[in-house]
Amino acid sequence: MNRLSNPIAAFALLFASVTTTGQTLGNYPNTSLQAGKNTNITPGAPHTGTSSIVAYTHTSFTGVLTVNPISGVIMVTDAKQAGIYTVIVKAFGAVAVTKTFTLTVTKPDCSQGLFTNASNVGLGSGPNQ
Repeated sequence: MNRLSNPIAAFALLFASVTTTGQTLGNYPNTSLQAGKNTNITPGAPHTGTSSIVAYTHTSFTGVLTVNPISGVIMVTDAKQAGIYTVIVKAFGAVAVTKTFTLTVTKPDCSQGLFTNASNVGLGSGPNQ
């Protein structure tokens, strides 16, 4: 029996040719930044053969992840809360292609303040009556 005369085999052959049409997603480097800061994360290679792309992580991350659909660059805006997050980047085309990387959000460097010794202020000789 010819593979193309069998509808199931023909579908499998067609599906295999569609899913291997060169769809790729570059690797993203692990990245670290301070809480409240912004950064761009560029993939090692541009994505190809994708129709859309998204990035997401755990719900305790309250910053914003946005992916440029042309370049694949991920923009991290107002990164919060301090912690280590696995970011999932998913590209859609003939099939879904997924990559992950680690985003580390560190606590910001906080000032100890510029406090000096308090001035001594006289209050008088006793309570007024």
